[in-house]
Amino acid sequence: MFCECIFWYDVIKEVRNMKWMILCERYEGFCKMAVNMVSAAVSDYVDHVIPVVLPGDEDRFDQREYQCIELRVVGAGFADSVAEAPDKSEAYGIYVGDDPRDASKQLIQICGRDERGLFYGAVDFANRYCGSELLGKQDMWRRGFWCDPMCRRLPHWQVSCAPAIQKRGIWTWGHMIHDYRGFFENMAKLRLNQIVIWNDHPPINADDVVTYAHAYGIEVIWGFSWGWLQPQYMTKLLENFDAEAKRQLKAHILKTYREDYANIAGDGIYLIFHFRNFRSIDNA
Repeated sequence: MFCECIFWYDVIKEVRNMKWMILCERYEGFCKMAVNMVSAAVSDYVDHVIPVVLPGDEDRFDQREYQCIELRVVGAGFADSVAEAPDKSEAYGIYVGDDPRDASKQLIQICGRDERGLFYGAVDFANRYCGSELLGKQDMWRRGFWCDPMCRRLPHWQVSCAPAIQKRGIWTWGHMIHDYRGFFENMAKLRLNQIVIWNDHPPINADDVVTYAHAYGIEVIWGFSWGWLQPQYMTKLLENFDAEAKRQLKAHILKTYREDYANIAGDGIYLIFHFRNFRSIDNA
C-alpha cells in the first residue's frame, strides 16, 4: 500500500510538472483552424489552459516551463524544422519525440507545405496520434485515463504525407445537407476539397454556402438537371436523336444556367447527361 501511494504521488507530481504551449505564426485562416484542432485534441489530456503564442509574444511566457507544440508553414518564420513536409501542395510532416534543441524536453511539430497542408497535418495529429498512437502504446490500464497520457514521454511518431489525388470530392443531393457548416467541417477533417451539390433549384443562401466551404478549402460545384427525369426532351432525343428535342434541351440548359446559376458564387457546373442509347450520343 505504501509503495502504491508513492507511485501515485509520483504520477500526480509528473502531471503537474508537464505543461504544453502552442507556437504558431499567425491565428488566421487555415492556421487558426489548425491551432483550434490541435488545442482541442491536446486539451482532452491536460489539466491546464494551453497558451497560444504568436511571434512577438514569446516574452510573455517562460518557455522553459513548457513543452512546445509548433505549428509552422514551410519557409514562413521557422528555420529548424524536424518534421519534413514533401514538396507538394497540401503536404505536411509531423514529428513527435525528443526536442533536438533540448534533450530534457519533448516536441510536437506539425509542418505544412502550405497553410492547407498545415491544417491537414493538424487533423492527422488529432485523429491518429491523439487516438491509437497515444493511448494504445501507454499503460492506461495501470495509470488510468485520469492520469494524462501527455504527462510522460510521448511515443515517438514521425510521418510525411502528400495527397495522391488533387481533387478529392463527393457528390450529394442538396436536400440531404441539413447543416452545411458541420458538413463542410467534417469534409475538411476527412481532407476532402470538392463537393458537387445537386439541386432542382439553387439554395437562397448559395453565396453563404460557398463562402463557408471556401473557408475550409472546399470547392463547390453546382449540379442541376441536363435532361434527367425530363421526358419532354429525353424520350425523343434518346429514341431517334430528334434535332428539335436537342435544340429545346440545349435552350433549357442555358436558360437554367443564366437565370439560376450565372450570378451566384460557385466553382463550376456539374455536367450530367441522362442517356441510355450510346449510339445516339456518339452521333451527337
